[in-house]
Amino acid sequence: MWFTLIGSLLLAASPEFRATTLSGDAMVGRLRAVQGEQVMLETAKGVETVDSRQLQAIERTEDAVSELPANGIVVRLVDGSQFYAQQFTAARGNAKIELAKSGTAGGGKLELATRLIRWVRLRSTTGLDESWNELLQREAQGDVVIFRKNAKGADERPVAVLDRVEGIVKDVTAEQVKFELDGDAVDMRRENLEGLIYFQPQAREFPSAFCRLVDSFGGSWNVKSMTIKEDAMTISSVGGVSAELPLTSVRRLDFSVANTQFLDELTPDSLEWQPYIESKIASANLNRFNGPEGQAFDGGKRLVLGGRSYERGLSFRSRTSVVYRLPKEGRRFLASVWIDDRAGDTGNVRLVISGDNRTLFDETVDGGQSPVELSLDVSGIRRLTILVDYGEGLDIGDFLNLCNARITK
Repeated sequence: MWFTLIGSLLLAASPEFRATTLSGDAMVGRLRAVQGEQVMLETAKGVETVDSRQLQAIERTEDAVSELPANGIVVRLVDGSQFYAQQFTAARGNAKIELAKSGTAGGGKLELATRLIRWVRLRSTTGLDESWNELLQREAQGDVVIFRKNAKGADERPVAVLDRVEGIVKDVTAEQVKFELDGDAVDMRRENLEGLIYFQPQAREFPSAFCRLVDSFGGSWNVKSMTIKEDAMTISSVGGVSAELPLTSVRRLDFSVANTQFLDELTPDSLEWQPYIESKIASANLNRFNGPEGQAFDGGKRLVLGGRSYERGLSFRSRTSVVYRLPKEGRRFLASVWIDDRAGDTGNVRLVISGDNRTLFDETVDGGQSPVELSLDVSGIRRLTILVDYGEGLDIGDFLNLCNARITK
């Protein structure tokens, strides 16, 4: 529910954002303040406020992609936040970081304990991402330095590959990494290194994020709290790392991480698609090629309902039965339901939604009717079953969209 505050604020030369609620309503304005769970935007109507618990996202109205610095550094924190930097040094367990900068976007400096850092990729060598990711997954009993070395390729020509060594990372300067290996001090030239992994003796739990901030460089911050002053935003990550970012660096604020679990983000516990005419193709292959669709999947399509396209949601063919395991904190299942516009007036299905074997919804959905707005109580339910069954007219045009299908917490 939107409401206008009494009074007004001076309009500054800051970027415009579009705020979208969970119900699909939108407004455009300039970010002015975040006070507790209230987000304020200055619009053409004045200053308006929305409860962050009702927000899906706030994102820039114009393209906000900044060019990364050459050989940009990538830093990942233990709380899952990840961002780009142009300088990284460390001494006596404390790191100093200069954030990536391009034009009016980015910039700023951070100082934090290295125990809050999971890894640092000092240089992103082209073609070695897969190797880097594989080395990150390996278990370690100490800090790790990942370095480049030459090996023979398939054509006997030398190629760069990655390898790793365990020990203790001491200091990191602009030229070298001071490393302790089996009790011996080793100075490693930084230009030969791909990155560092800081040892974490045990997994840590962090509070839930207030929102996820995506910056203009592609970094992602799991934000616990934020404040806005003039044209800058100060954030604190769920792991306790603070940073100040100009609003020109903010690309998107995703509030769904705290409020919502979209159904297209969940992996079904089970899935079965049954063709109207019996097929000799193995059921596993039928399920693979005829399961739920949506833009969240690789090569997925936008869902179209009432002339409006949706980025989130699922499209089901009849006859599909799918079971999802719900988050414990789930309260309501919401979705806009209709036969996809591209099916015209055709399509007629029976939609049955059950929670822990208890029927929550059982109705026919027809291509000629208005959208059905679902709002089902799923408190305490662990398994949600969605059945899109045949209706009248065989299976012609049976493409049922569950737009913005989500579990609210």
